[in-house]
Amino acid sequence: MFLTRYLARARLDHRPLYRRIFTNQRLDLIFLVTVRSLIGFSLSLTSFIITDLIIYSVYTHPEKKRLQSIIEKKLIEADSAGFS
Repeated sequence: MFLTRYLARARLDHRPLYRRIFTNQRLDLIFLVTVRSLIGFSLSLTSFIITDLIIYSVYTHPEKKRLQSIIEKKLIEADSAGFS
């Protein structure tokens, strides 16, 4: 009986449920969190990529070239010695 009176009373707010849940303040907060998360993720990803490029250009690429030149020298020496 109490429940039917509660459900039968007139509602003061006639907005749909999604409008009552997602108020402007909550939408602003969701937008702010989303934008900050995207900016933070892009900054961290950019710093990761830049660090990888620096490490590759300073250490990895010269080391690969050095090893390649050593292998080429050994192949030339082996070819000149008659080994194939």
